[in-house]
Amino acid sequence: MTGTLPDGTPYSVSTYIANQARVTAGGNGFLLTNWNGFSTDYHGLELTAVKRLSNRWMARAGFAFNNAREHYETQALYDTKRQTRHGRSPSRSSTAGSSRR
Repeated sequence: MTGTLPDGTPYSVSTYIANQARVTAGGNGFLLTNWNGFSTDYHGLELTAVKRLSNRWMARAGFAFNNAREHYETQALYDTKRQTRHGRSPSRSSTAGSSRR
């Protein structure tokens, strides 16, 4: 794309257009999604207190609690019809129906 700026200076900007033959040869790209029966949640709390400088002293204190969890239902562990991004079937686990914490 080319053009002229308001002050008369010409410019040229390169654009990118994908080569359709290479896109098709690469499997038309990929889409990453969660497995059926897989979910995550996150709960966090952060507290901060500051005592401003007075009487020649100050203090800062902080506390953080974080809890990130992954949940797997039975179908998430044994869904062999769905392929991973690299074309391999997911490995099976012996912890069906449990959640990892």
